[in-house]
Amino acid sequence: MAMRTGRLEKRVPLAVPLRLACQAHRGYVESTHTENVSPFGARVVTRHKWRPDEQLLVSSPQGGFSSPARVVYCQQLHEEQCVIGLRLQSPFNAWSSSGSRND
Repeated sequence: MAMRTGRLEKRVPLAVPLRLACQAHRGYVESTHTENVSPFGARVVTRHKWRPDEQLLVSSPQGGFSSPARVVYCQQLHEEQCVIGLRLQSPFNAWSSSGSRND
């Protein structure tokens, strides 16, 4: 029997505004947005270089959603921007109703 690898949920391209708060560095908060989302995860644009397994608090600016999250990976895009893969502790099934934005 073949073992399944990779993510379990399908990601949907969607830019949703978010706030990231670092649980290890109280007071650090970054306003940013997603590139794609799934019920238990998101790929998020960030100015900070995060380490895998760092714990963050992810919330919507409107206050309708908040969940602890774990950094799965961090990929540097250029000098001042990275993307991170986040695994949410709580599922979020209403990404599209959170207010998407177009850049």
